[in-house]
Amino acid sequence: MGSYAPSPPPSTSTSPRKTIHVLVTGFGPFHTIRLNPSYLIALALPQTLTTEKYDIHIHAHPQPIRVSYHYVREVVPLLLFPPPSLTPSGEKEYIPRVAPDERNERQRAFEQAALGKASVPTACAPTARAPTSNPQEYGVGERGKALYDIVLFIGVAPNRKGYSLETRARRDGYVTVDVDGLYVGKYAFPKEEDVPEVLKTGVDAKEVLGRWREGCADLIPPLNPLPILSLSNDAGHYLCEFIYYTGLWEYYKREPAASAYQDAAASQYLAASVYQRDTSVERPVLFLHVPKGDEAGDIETGARVAGSLIAAVAGWMGEGAGKGG
Repeated sequence: MGSYAPSPPPSTSTSPRKTIHVLVTGFGPFHTIRLNPSYLIALALPQTLTTEKYDIHIHAHPQPIRVSYHYVREVVPLLLFPPPSLTPSGEKEYIPRVAPDERNERQRAFEQAALGKASVPTACAPTARAPTSNPQEYGVGERGKALYDIVLFIGVAPNRKGYSLETRARRDGYVTVDVDGLYVGKYAFPKEEDVPEVLKTGVDAKEVLGRWREGCADLIPPLNPLPILSLSNDAGHYLCEFIYYTGLWEYYKREPAASAYQDAAASQYLAASVYQRDTSVERPVLFLHVPKGDEAGDIETGARVAGSLIAAVAGWMGEGAGKGG
């Protein structure tokens, strides 16, 4: 198992260790970014991490997320809350997205395609629709519950030099066209006037930031503080922010306070049980912006930074996380 968390002191607790599951996604190419480091970082993450209280299982989505508004609106809800048709009754098993020996093969194929030396293989290519015929593509969870304890979307910010944890996402204003030449306008989400214009993560970002920096201390030389680890309240008003709001919205509309906006599927989920698996965190969704470097060292550092962030969130959860706003 890997560990990007600070070395914990010997534990005297007799409480059993908990297992948590984390979904991580990265984007595909867009504009001048042929080889998107966010996807390579997601693939480079270890499948397991350990903290003092948790065994963390990381599920990297095998396909890069297409930089398309409509693709995101269609696929993300299926990843987070698959409908009963994708969730076999009675099963509770988490299926690794990509086997270790397959990760390297996918990464090499993606790199070759991005460099124009090959076409993206079918297994790696973004598709216009999610492959809904195979529930194992998404993993299997308890009906009525989210599949993951933490959701981490990763995207590239070409003009930033460091790593930014985004704290909020906006509902409207997505007027920059995507890779399909489309934009969503004002009403990508339900038109009820009380649907929040801004949604925030339920994770205490300020508390997590300190833990995150501690976990990356060996990567931050004292006289040259790079990579910079920071918080941001501006996710860019493009697909990065759009996928973030989409993920936050999927949790928000299932909260009791948002009952007026629940669709039929959400009502079925709430009737079965609360949406969280075993934490009390509302909206356990995060977005990490990474710099544009795509060399091997950049991807290795990015994976260290992302892994440390996941460990930091788990550490915060383990100490009695409260609910965010």
